Amino acid sequence: MPKYYKKDNYDFLFCRGNSFIYASGGWDSEVKLDRKIALKNYEKTLKTFYDSMKSGGWIYIDKFKDNEKDCKKLVGQVKIKNKIYDWYLYRNTIKKIKKREAKMLLIDKSGKEIPLVEFTTYLLTLKELIQLMGKVGFKDIKKVNFKSEVEFDILIANK
Repeated sequence: MPKYYKKDNYDFLFCRGNSFIYASGGWDSEVKLDRKIALKNYEKTLKTFYDSMKSGGWIYIDKFKDNEKDCKKLVGQVKIKNKIYDWYLYRNTIKKIKKREAKMLLIDKSGKEIPLVEFTTYLLTLKELIQLMGKVGFKDIKKVNFKSEVEFDILIANK
C-alpha cells in the first residue's frame, strides 16, 4: 500500500466491511494462524493507514463483534445455468486456537454444498485492535454505535 498512497494525503480513511481482519492473509485462502505474526501485520497496516492521513484526519474502521455467533444463514437464491441454488453465509469461530472462518456456499436442491469462497483469519479482539491503533499513533479512539449496524464493532480515531 505505501507505494500507492502518498504520506499525509487523506483527511478521512474508511475501512469498512470487516476487511481489515484480512491484513494478515486469509482472504480466499487458508493461512497459518500465528498471533504474533497476525498482530505484527495488523500493526503494519494500521501504520500505513496512519502515515497516509493528514494531521487531524479521521479513520473509520470496523471488525466483527467479539461475541459474534457462529451461523449458517440463508442470504438468497441464485440461478446458474437454469439451476436454482440457495446461497448461504457460514461463520465459525474456534476460540481455543483464535481462528475465525467464513464461507459463501451454494447449496443445490439435493443438499450438496458448493463452496464459493473461504476466508480464514486470526480472531482479532476489539481490545487488541484499539491497542494497536494507539501504538501506531491514533488518538481519541472511540467505539461508536449505529442502530443499523448489528454485525460489526465500529471505531473512529484521529491522527
